Amino acid sequence: MNARERLVGRRTFIKSCGLGTVLLPRLVANRKDEKSVKTWYTVAKLSDRWLLQTPSGDPFFAVSFNHIDSSALRYPENVHLWKENYGSSDERWIKERVAPDLRSWGFNSIGWTQEVVLREKTYHWHSQNWTRDYYNWAGLPYFHTLPFVEAHRWKLNREWPDVFSEQFARWCDYVARENCAALADDPNLIGYYFTDVPLLVQLSKAYPDKETIFNPELLNSKSGREEIAARTRQYYKVATEAVRRYDPNHLIFGDRYNLARAIPEPVIDAAKDFVDAISFQLGPPQETVSSRMRAWSERTGLPFIVADATTTAEPDPRLGGGRHSPDRYRNLLESMRDNPWCVGVNLCGGFVRNRVRKKGIYDELENPDRAAIEGITKVNREIATWYRALASTKN
Repeated sequence: MNARERLVGRRTFIKSCGLGTVLLPRLVANRKDEKSVKTWYTVAKLSDRWLLQTPSGDPFFAVSFNHIDSSALRYPENVHLWKENYGSSDERWIKERVAPDLRSWGFNSIGWTQEVVLREKTYHWHSQNWTRDYYNWAGLPYFHTLPFVEAHRWKLNREWPDVFSEQFARWCDYVARENCAALADDPNLIGYYFTDVPLLVQLSKAYPDKETIFNPELLNSKSGREEIAARTRQYYKVATEAVRRYDPNHLIFGDRYNLARAIPEPVIDAAKDFVDAISFQLGPPQETVSSRMRAWSERTGLPFIVADATTTAEPDPRLGGGRHSPDRYRNLLESMRDNPWCVGVNLCGGFVRNRVRKKGIYDELENPDRAAIEGITKVNREIATWYRALASTKN
């Protein structure tokens, strides 16, 4: 069985359950007999909704924290704290500060870890992705980003490649060999994200020099829509085959689409054959989020995940940036809990507030935002009580 057949086989099983089917708790989606034990996270239908399932088969709704980077603790003005408190060690910082805090705040997983470290008119950069060692130090379930195409909306010096070229196939093989081969046997890995907010057909006011991937005029003709679908399909085909060459097991969530920008139907229609859930970043008003994502899930038959929840922040003039709003966070989490297609929410968190994004739980002197922590923790614990109770659901 080749990599593509394994991918389709797993999702065919899940889809064969149908909307009205109830999966017993602890049902293992990829096992062949009652004696085999699942080792990986899966997506499955439980009662009347979609959820993730843990390696032991328990229902799991990902409540994840994004953007965990220690560089804001190493400004000239505060680097002495980094040395004194953590011995200049990321390992100590993650083990002694990050992981205990995330658990105590009710987060059950780590989303994507990269943080904005430079935002200039013609140059925008994120920190490096975590490696297996970093995830091991945290000891939490996690998502990992694969840099197949770093033509993100905000990355001005990277363009969309020729996805039909042999060079692109070789690059994808390297990315998978470098990342997936190191993570393939880790039961804590939930799955992989690809490109962050690709600029599909609508220009960005924030980055007007960044070209779109597809010419918007292509949407005006059948042949143009077919071209968009063909290029999207080839991109996902090459990328997912590279993943499956080195990791046949973990989930694929694909690109994190920006819900605040136009998303052409040919893109999602082509991508759906290669992913286990559709990934979105939130930008529009919260009241429109649930219905818009539900529409995409109903169109494709796939669940979705909120890969970066940016709508939970509110302006903070005192700090010149934003702060997490417990009320907005509650509204979003409860809305996604009530949406039967949603399998999780990744908070656009920021563990340490740096001078670029200007949003986070701790400031650069490690003073915590206690109001945000208290409100977020309360919601997270309520969500945990809800999805854990689903384990007792019976036919």
